[in-house]
This record gives sequence, structure tokens and C-alpha cells, in this order.
Amino acid sequence: MKTEELLNLGLNREQADSILAINGRDIERTKSVNQQEKLELERVLKDLADAEQELKHYRSMDYEGLKNELNSWKEKAEQAELSAKEQRKKTVLCDEKEKLYLKSGVKNTEVLDALINWDEVSVEDDSVTGLDEQICQVKEQYGYLFNSDSNLPQFSAAIGDVKEADGTSAVREAMGI
Repeated sequence: MKTEELLNLGLNREQADSILAINGRDIERTKSVNQQEKLELERVLKDLADAEQELKHYRSMDYEGLKNELNSWKEKAEQAELSAKEQRKKTVLCDEKEKLYLKSGVKNTEVLDALINWDEVSVEDDSVTGLDEQICQVKEQYGYLFNSDSNLPQFSAAIGDVKEADGTSAVREAMGI
């Protein structure tokens, strides 16, 4: 729109200038909105291009290979967990065995180990079952494998004019009395 066109329509100069000023503001406002919409369109197009690029990357991936690798790691983790549980059971059994052997007063732990039926011993939730009972059974059957709970009698030298037999002092020395 030009000033001459408005003057040709019968408007005076002041009216034509006012209309052109209003029209100029409307044009600037529309340019601003258009510029914002253009920037938004460029951003959306860039996001779309990025998404297409990422989609290409995912399409080119070896899902079967990743799935197999994931399953392999899963199996390794399960195996490590089982191994850790077994190691924990062994540790608990070893600690409990040491404690019970010490408590029982066994003289030779290797012999006691051979007499225990380990298939009847179990470890569940950090507690051992069956070992204490078996130690008691072995102690009843083979008491000589264990230190005595009772005190040994004390021997003393002969009293008075009783003469000790020859070799008594050697026996005493050997016995440590």
C-alpha cells in the first residue's frame, strides 16, 4: 500500500499517513510472528534430523549380539552369586567346625574329620546343622580321641619308710610327675 493509492481513493494526507502507520505496525507484528514461527520450524526440523540419525543408529545395531552378550553377562553374574554363596557356606562351616572341635577337646582333628559323615552336615542361613550331633556320637564311640573332661589323679611319693622300687624315679620322670 502506498500513499498515492490512498490519496487517489479520496483520503487526505493526514488520513493516509495514519492508515500507513497502522498498516506498518501490523506488518512488523506479522514479521515478528513469522520470524518466531520460522525459528520454531528450524528447531523442529533439527530435532527431526537428530531423531532420524538416532533411529539409523538403532536400526544398524546388532540386537541379537547384544541380547547374547546380555545373557552371557547374566549367566556370569548368576555363577558369581552361586560361587559367593558356596564360599560363604564353606567359611561358615569352617568357623563352626573350628569352634566345635575346640569345644569338644579333640586331640587329632584330621581323624575326627575322617569319622564325620559330611553328607549329613548342612549349612543354611549361616548356621550349621548335624555337626555337633556327629561330634557327640564320635566322642561316645571313640572317647580316646578327645581330652578327658575329668582331672587326672595326682600321684605322690611314698610316705615314711616305704622304699620305692627300682625304676620308679624313671617312670615318674617320663610321666612328668
